[in-house]
Amino acid sequence: MTSQKQNAGGGTAIQAGRDVTIQSGVSPADMIRFMEMVTALHTFALDAERKANERYESFRNEILKKFSSENGEADSSAFRDPDFQMMLGDAQTEYVRSGDESLRDTLIDIIARRSLEKERSRRSLTLNEAVKKAPSLTRNEIAGLSFVYLFRYVTFPAGNLAHLIGTFEKNFLPLKPDITTSDSSFDYIAAQGCGSVEMGELPAHHILSESYGGLLGMGFTEDALTARFPEGRIAAFDELRIICVNDQSKIQFNARNLKAFENAVMKIDPTIEKGKINSAWALMTESIQIFDMMKRIAHQSPEVGELFEMWDKSNFKHMRLNAVGIAIAHANARRVANFDAPLDIWIS
Repeated sequence: MTSQKQNAGGGTAIQAGRDVTIQSGVSPADMIRFMEMVTALHTFALDAERKANERYESFRNEILKKFSSENGEADSSAFRDPDFQMMLGDAQTEYVRSGDESLRDTLIDIIARRSLEKERSRRSLTLNEAVKKAPSLTRNEIAGLSFVYLFRYVTFPAGNLAHLIGTFEKNFLPLKPDITTSDSSFDYIAAQGCGSVEMGELPAHHILSESYGGLLGMGFTEDALTARFPEGRIAAFDELRIICVNDQSKIQFNARNLKAFENAVMKIDPTIEKGKINSAWALMTESIQIFDMMKRIAHQSPEVGELFEMWDKSNFKHMRLNAVGIAIAHANARRVANFDAPLDIWIS
C-alpha cells in the first residue's frame, strides 16, 4: 500500500483514500514495522502466499483505521510495549490463518481496548488471553457468548416494556442467525475456558423479573403498601411512588429493579434497613404475572420471544461466563450490535 506522510499538529497524517491522523506518537510506518517484526513469517505456496499477504494487508489497514480515530478507543503508544507487540502478533497470525473478517474485527476491538492498559493488571492479562481464545471459537460460540453476556450480565435502560423490547431487538437480533443451542457448542465454550455450564439455572423470566421488575410489574395499591408496614408508612418509599406503567389504577416505585430502588432510597434516607427495602420492593415482584409477561413480549416481538424460548430450552440458562468470555462477548457485541458500555464495569 502506498501512503503519503506529513506533519499534523505533533502527529502524523497519512493518506489512505482520505486523511487520518495518528496522535499518540507512533507513526503508521512504525506500526507496520512492529507488526512485521512480531509476526512469524511462514513460507506459503503460490495461492496460499497471495491469500496470506492479502490478509496481512487487510489486518494492518484495519489496525491503522482503528488507531487513527480520535475517540479515545485506542492508544498507539502501546506499540512500544513488548507484551502488546506479542499479543498483536498472535492476533495478526490467527486472522491470516482464518481469513474470517468478523474475527478480525472482534480481535481489533480487543486489541484497541488492550492498548489503553498501561500496567500489568487483571484486565490487561484477560484481554491478552481473549486474543488467544477468540480464534479458537466459531462464530456460533462467539454469538452465544454475546447473547449470554447481554441478557444475563447487562441491564439496559428503558422506560417501559415497549422501549425494553426495542432495546432487546437492537442488541439481540443481530446475533440470532449465528446462535445455536447445541450441547456441543456449550461444551466447547467450557473446554476453551470462556465459561462453564453449571447445575443451577436462570430461566429467562427470572432474569427479566430481577433486572426489569419495575417495567414488568402490574403495580400495587396504597392499601397494600400500608399493610406491608403496619408500624407506619416510610417517607422515602412514598416519595418514590409513581403511577404504574402497566396499570394506571395502581402505583409502583420509580425504579427499574431492586438495586436501583435501594440506591434511590439510600439517597433519600440512608438509615432505612435493607430488610424493609427488600420488603417494599417485593410488592413489585409479587405483581409480575410471569406467563402473561412472556406472552406479551412474544406478541410484541416474536423473534425476541423465540430467543427467550431458546434460552429456556437449552444450556443457555445454565451458562456462566468468566472474564475471558466476557471480554470476547463484549468486543463482539460492539461489532455486531454497536453495544456501548465500558468493559471496566465487568472486569476490574
